[in-house]
Amino acid sequence: MDNTPVTAETDLRLRPPAETAGGQAEPGPLSAEGWASGLRRIEKLVRHAPFDQRALRVRLRPRGSHHEARVVLVLPADTLVGLGEGETADLAFSEAIGWLAGELRRRTEIAHAELLELRRRLRQRDIAGATGFLVLDHARGDDASFIDVFRPLLRHARDHAYRELAAAECVGAAELSAVTVSDVLDQALVRAWNRFGDRPRDRAIDEWLITLVEEVLDEYTGDAAVLSETEGDEAQRIARLAARHERLADSEPHWGAPALLSLEVVLPDAEPSELLAGLGPDAEDRMLMNLLADVPPAQRRAFTLSALEGYSADEIARIQSRSPGAVHTDIRLVRDRLCGRVTDYG
Repeated sequence: MDNTPVTAETDLRLRPPAETAGGQAEPGPLSAEGWASGLRRIEKLVRHAPFDQRALRVRLRPRGSHHEARVVLVLPADTLVGLGEGETADLAFSEAIGWLAGELRRRTEIAHAELLELRRRLRQRDIAGATGFLVLDHARGDDASFIDVFRPLLRHARDHAYRELAAAECVGAAELSAVTVSDVLDQALVRAWNRFGDRPRDRAIDEWLITLVEEVLDEYTGDAAVLSETEGDEAQRIARLAARHERLADSEPHWGAPALLSLEVVLPDAEPSELLAGLGPDAEDRMLMNLLADVPPAQRRAFTLSALEGYSADEIARIQSRSPGAVHTDIRLVRDRLCGRVTDYG
């Protein structure tokens, strides 16, 4: 058997093998279907990298009755090499692609964990720096100074408040369209001043703040949180989310727009469907928020506080006055539910 390796290269624009970069020949025994399937899988995971800064290079070599595949993925800041072996070139190529896909997801998880840890450290730094002044100002009855110190801490609850308002409005609570993030945070601030002396001493101030924010949210949403997930079709729900996002940008410049949700943030270990992978950043954010809106509030909040804000299960349990075991279970259930939805989306 000829052991001469066959090579091919593509810029990940999903062109068939006969049209690979540089006019190179179709990669020998690798089928067009196998080639396209592998490219689609990688494309979904590197979709945010610029087209002109990524490439996939494939080298196939027969080894007796088996084939070997060496697949090199070139990205703007890194180069990954996947190796595969199989009875056919397609199987060898698929194994190499599978390794690359797993490594990409692993690196995404690590990057997300590092981002959450940074967010957590910044939050803890702000709380540590403010606590002494808050205690002193409250003891003196100086509400103006207390509010001046506490108000900047509200930014750590801003995205959480926005997501919960958006979720309630998404499932049909039209009356919430007039409620702003500032409305929620201002009420939480007033309650923080009024109750500071009676706050739970077993909770950090940022945990207590989230509890106050969720209390205000529950008063605003009322029965909206338990509306049927069939309230309006998906297009209507997406439109409500888009409208709220636009209102936030127009009416609350102090807080600015919340960070867009993406699969890398919400489910860094998931592999999206092809339709989902083709969405732009805004559409991806709306789609994920629409899926989250169908989750019961306590479960959704436990998941987002963990996955998006970096709170531990023990901290969330204190925030929600539940057991850590129940919180762990809810986070896992929501993650499994969302993974199933994004994998089959479309």
